[in-house]
Order: sequence, then structure tokens, then C-alpha cells
Amino acid sequence: MELASAGARVVIHARASREAAEQIATSVRARGGQSEVMLCDLADPANHAPLVERAWQWQGSIDIWVNNAGADVLTGEAADWSFQRKLQALWQ
Repeated sequence: MELASAGARVVIHARASREAAEQIATSVRARGGQSEVMLCDLADPANHAPLVERAWQWQGSIDIWVNNAGADVLTGEAADWSFQRKLQALWQ
């Protein structure tokens, strides 16, 4: 939000939750930033380059890229995974 307050153009990426991403984008815009929501599953390496390309095409440049992704390894089916499998899911 600090970057948005400074006028940054912000891509909000989400794997599947468009509604939550749109709420964040609305907050970014309220702080004077421009924002675009882009959905894709980054667990699939084939989606990495297309996300960067879409971000580039949206504004024509990328000045700052912040990766803030993770995986839920504490609840649901993943709660029963071994430590090594959880670590692998987080490193993907």
C-alpha cells in the first residue's frame, strides 16, 4: 500500500480468488495508484512468462517486482504431508 500511496502502478496477482484481489486493487486505487488484477497459477512454470508479459503489456515497463507467494501447508490435506513435501510445495 505504501507503493500505491506513492503513485505506483500495481499488479495484484492471485491464483484463483478474483474477489479478494479486486478488493486489494480497489484499496490501491483509493491511495492514488493504478492497479490491474491478473489471475494465474504460478505452481505451473508454464504460467510464469505469460504473467510477466501481461504485466509488461499493461504499462510498458516494470520498475519493481515483489514476489509474495506461498502455499497453505498447515490446513486441509496438506496438514498431513511430511515436512519434506511441505518444504517442496513452498519452494516451487
